[in-house]
Amino acid sequence: MLHNPRKVFAIGAGITFGLGLGYVLAVMVTAPYPESVRILINQPNYSLFYLIIFPWAVGLFAVSIKPEVFDRKYIIGHISLAVILVLTLLIIHVDSQDKGPPHAPIQLRYATPNALQQAMDCAATQRKNVLDKTTAPTVALSEYTRCVAKNPGIDEGDVQRFHGVVDFLARGSLVAYADYICSLFSGIVVISYFWYLLFLRFTRQTVSPAMKDRLLLAYLLFVIWIPMRVYSLWYQGFYSIPDAGHSLLAVCFVAASSLVLLLLLFRPGPLMVMVAIAESILSFAVGIIGMTSPEYFRLLSETFDEMSLYSFLGMELAAALTLMAAVSPYFNFSGTFFGNRTTTQNQ
Repeated sequence: MLHNPRKVFAIGAGITFGLGLGYVLAVMVTAPYPESVRILINQPNYSLFYLIIFPWAVGLFAVSIKPEVFDRKYIIGHISLAVILVLTLLIIHVDSQDKGPPHAPIQLRYATPNALQQAMDCAATQRKNVLDKTTAPTVALSEYTRCVAKNPGIDEGDVQRFHGVVDFLARGSLVAYADYICSLFSGIVVISYFWYLLFLRFTRQTVSPAMKDRLLLAYLLFVIWIPMRVYSLWYQGFYSIPDAGHSLLAVCFVAASSLVLLLLLFRPGPLMVMVAIAESILSFAVGIIGMTSPEYFRLLSETFDEMSLYSFLGMELAAALTLMAAVSPYFNFSGTFFGNRTTTQNQ
């Protein structure tokens, strides 16, 4: 099937579009019109990205996958992919559910449609108060949590997050289920893309100019999700950026690592000089800041203090693999890591 690019593109893009459409339909079924439309407009990471941009990115990535990736001699590499995917699932499940703004009204299950409407009216009122500058975003978040918790008869802390899988299945709405499935799929696609770049680098596969262009375009489309997700969090946090957990930070880190891998595939030689110069300048700048204004490290310290073990391990793993890819021309990782002895890379 990989030899039929049109079919591969259609399947990859079709699955992605179907999942995005499923989320849109879940919102339309759960929330009455026109609130449902307003919700989708303010969630461009779904209404725009998942329906239009993401399918193209997944399709381009799918047609870039070489049949050699399924060779049995790469079994060790496939095992490493499974480990990375498991870490990704843990990050999504543990970290994303633990942080972030309170759940939107449509993500919780209510006894009656009237209770859902009251929760949405409460959210709309608090947003209006913030826009009118009569209420601070932190106060609006607190008032919203209080009034939403009263409708389904739960504790205010239960509006902030679900407490495990059982609680998620018991209190989550159809929208919450669709949101989780889409997030899960997105994580698998992003990590698979990152792993595939490592596969091409470690095994020294021949990469044609057309494949490079497709991989680069897919990357550019993937990273569009980040500003769209930030806007969605800003809106859901009543026009403020809340503590959104570290899954977003981990995604940004993987995006930066993927960019390094893409540059390695495009320009393996001069990039080493550029990286060395950039690292020297950055190290010098950080040293000066540390001596003159150490208080600027406070934000970094707070971030690491609150970071979950899974997020930190995921970032460490991405850094280690990227470094291995950078030095792969000087060490034959292909024979030990991927079990390959014969393939060569097109310079």
